[in-house]
Amino acid sequence: ALRRVRREQLLRNVCVALGNLGAPQALPSLRAALSDRHALGRGHAAWALGRLGDHATLAARLADESDTWVRDEISAALATRRV
Repeated sequence: ALRRVRREQLLRNVCVALGNLGAPQALPSLRAALSDRHALGRGHAAWALGRLGDHATLAARLADESDTWVRDEISAALATRRV
């Protein structure tokens, strides 16, 4: 299965897993993924960073993001506060 999956799909899955895990140790990796060349990885990194409460990173990235879907993901993550 790992031979069939593309890098951006694997990155998406890793971001979702890290977001669900909720461990602050994942923040550096998720911040790096927020700058990935593929929108799929950036969007899921934004979701995960929102889950971890890193709204400062998301707010800083929003102004520079060119992809509409990723901008929407960042905006949604900023609007949602994890309880």
